[in-house]
Amino acid sequence: MERVEHPIIVIPEGLAYDPTVGRALTVPSFVGQAVLKRVLDHYATGHILIPPGNSFGAPLPEHEVMAAWLVTHGCTNVETPSVTATGYIDTWCSAVLLRRWLEQRGQWPLGSVVLVVAFRHATRARLCFSRNSFAVSSIDIVHYPIEGIPIVPRLLYYNWPRLHQAYEMLALVRDRFRPIRAG
Repeated sequence: MERVEHPIIVIPEGLAYDPTVGRALTVPSFVGQAVLKRVLDHYATGHILIPPGNSFGAPLPEHEVMAAWLVTHGCTNVETPSVTATGYIDTWCSAVLLRRWLEQRGQWPLGSVVLVVAFRHATRARLCFSRNSFAVSSIDIVHYPIEGIPIVPRLLYYNWPRLHQAYEMLALVRDRFRPIRAG
């Protein structure tokens, strides 16, 4: 395990899904679990922040599910905002909401941070956080196998690499032109 001086920001990567009952589960998606395992292996002793995400109809949102997963696996330095969203929280909004939460707590500016994120999502996550004034010193890109494991329908493209790549490219263009700190 590395000793990291900078706060670690773990990008939410969805929830698992039970197609037999048609419901999101309070379990990280296969992508989220790959990211969380990287956090446990390399950053468990660091200051870990998980920005707000979505519930996808589950009882808890993905950021709270990810934080709980880390805590149950022995990682106790995890913080995440308790946020009730009225709409979908994309990566840009995650950055905006995390910054607002840090400002309200008197913890802004945060200083240099490390982003831990799934590989197809990495370029856009860096852009979203950097454009919202996070000082991204490095990015830890996590690779994961595609095994067709059910994920919430909103993120079904995670199981379709070309579709996921196309989505990320279009969203990257959109996020390049978004006004700074707009939700």
